[in-house]
Amino acid sequence: MVGAWCELLRLPGGLTDHSDFFARGGDSLLITRLARRISREFEVEVTAPELSRRNLGDQVTLIRSRRTTPRAA
Repeated sequence: MVGAWCELLRLPGGLTDHSDFFARGGDSLLITRLARRISREFEVEVTAPELSRRNLGDQVTLIRSRRTTPRAA
C-alpha cells in the first residue's frame, strides 16, 4: 500500500498509518487509480469512495478484511 501511495502521489516516503491521501496531494482521479490498483494487486473489490473516507491505516484494514472474506460463487 505504501508503495502504491508513494508512486501515485510521487512521494519519497514519510507516510504513517494516519496519512490522508488528499492531504498528501491526491485527487479524485488518483484515488480511482488507487482503487483499481488495489483491486488488481490484492484481488479485492474496493471503490474510490470507500478509500476516500479512510486514511492509509484504515485502507489497509479494509483490504485485510476483504481478503479474509470468502467470495460468493
